Amino acid sequence: MKKKIAMILALSYAIGCNCFEGIEPDGSGGFRVNIDHSRGDLYCRDDDGDGFPGMFECETACWPPDGRYSLTPDDTLWDCDYRESRSFPGNVETCDGINNDCDERIDEGSQEGAAPAIGEESFWQDRDRDGWGAGEPIQTCESRVPWLAYARNGLDCNDVNPEIGPGLPGGCFIDR
Repeated sequence: MKKKIAMILALSYAIGCNCFEGIEPDGSGGFRVNIDHSRGDLYCRDDDGDGFPGMFECETACWPPDGRYSLTPDDTLWDCDYRESRSFPGNVETCDGINNDCDERIDEGSQEGAAPAIGEESFWQDRDRDGWGAGEPIQTCESRVPWLAYARNGLDCNDVNPEIGPGLPGGCFIDR
């Protein structure tokens, strides 16, 4: 019996829970463990199941309560959108119209000084707004492009005259 008690106590401390108030014989050769749940960990609802709970519907327990609960992280890792499983702290930003990494910005990437977002594309400045760009491309998510000033190609041979460019009546005869 002492070995069983020692194993239970060792396991409880190994998982970081100090909920045991005491152990006493149960009268049938076994034992009863008295648990004080007020000394447990804080678990909060995690409706999207991404492992990062929202700051609502929380309870203290030694083990996760029934339902969708996750152990609360440190104070900086709360879920920013408890309904969206693709949004959680530390996630990689993706060009999908949502805030994947919980930094209060949507679809930011290398243009905004952040790590490149998954799905970034190349866009070229289109100064004459004829649909043909030129110069060095920028890498960003489509949702972040100011469309009047950028094009999906860099083939314009004269980006100051909207009547000159590939496929336009003014033409553009350059080898690329």
